[in-house]
Amino acid sequence: RREAEARLAAAADEWRLEASVVEQFSHMFAEACAAQGEGVDRLGKAEAGAVLTMSGLPTETLLQIWSLADVDGDGVLDLREYLLCCWLVQRTVQKQLPPPASLPAQLLESATAAVAAKQASAVVQAPRTPAATSSAEEEEDVDDGASEFGTPSEMGGEGKKSRRGKLLS
Repeated sequence: RREAEARLAAAADEWRLEASVVEQFSHMFAEACAAQGEGVDRLGKAEAGAVLTMSGLPTETLLQIWSLADVDGDGVLDLREYLLCCWLVQRTVQKQLPPPASLPAQLLESATAAVAAKQASAVVQAPRTPAATSSAEEEEDVDDGASEFGTPSEMGGEGKKSRRGKLLS
């Protein structure tokens, strides 16, 4: 009973997306969208599912998380919904807890604020064009976040890959 009360007291902070997680998952979303073609800004289960299944969670759990994250129920995830989905998968694996029965309002507010902040900063910073990327830059170390969806034993690891996806030692 005390544990449940302590959990409720910490609930406000428990359901917040940290900036580093937002960056990591936003990068993964942008790469997955780019792989689908120019102008794609939503991902279906087929496009987002590969990353999610690497979590090692049962399909039933992943489908439950998907339905929580797909706020508008259209069957595809936009950036905000993708953030929710990835965060819930990560939480489920790392804390070994089942997904919540319903989407916590604090989590939805946190994801909505994170997307608004990203959109505001995107207006300020001009995006880099692919032509501006040199081959030397393509091989720089990049944490693409893939480790966050590795096997459950890998969930805390740092996955360093080059921009071409080669593992760096």
